[in-house]
Amino acid sequence: MSRTLDFRLPLRGAWLAAAPQDQSDCPTTNEVSTAEVEAQLRLETAVKQAREEERRQVEAELANEREALNALREGLLARLSEVEADLAGQVEAVLPELIIEGVGRVLKAWQPDADTVRKLVVEILAEHAESHQAARLWISVRDLDLLEAADASLRKSYPNLTLLADAELRSGEFVLESRFGQTDGRFETKVENLRKVLV
Repeated sequence: MSRTLDFRLPLRGAWLAAAPQDQSDCPTTNEVSTAEVEAQLRLETAVKQAREEERRQVEAELANEREALNALREGLLARLSEVEADLAGQVEAVLPELIIEGVGRVLKAWQPDADTVRKLVVEILAEHAESHQAARLWISVRDLDLLEAADASLRKSYPNLTLLADAELRSGEFVLESRFGQTDGRFETKVENLRKVLV
């Protein structure tokens, strides 16, 4: 009997039990030992754990950044609310004076025409004097000239009205003296009355 075995495919790295243990002449295979498999598994597990740990750290850092941004936003909004309230208080404190100053400047620059002067005088008399009662109305020289040139019927409507020119009054100002007392229609008086209302 022959000890030769016939194999259709070559057996690389295979050895027989009866063969000597020294396999140095036999062709080697890419055998993977159990230790190598375990080492590879440990390496893959370590890499996976490292990636998972890195992901957790990045998520924690992002969460911390979000919290910091939220805290910053809340602080900024709170500060803006304080600044808004402070600014509103400052504007509220300054606004009346600005209004008063603006009204004063407008009144100083105002030059009413003849029709406006007539309407002002009629309005003043309607509010503060009766047509049959004696009254004296001081207006500026300019306004008196405009009024006399534009409307002679005013004296007919108010026969007991005495129109007087006052060089110290500006156009649009008046002082009326009637049975109800004296009505001061100077711009400074109007501005002061406005100041009392606003401040």
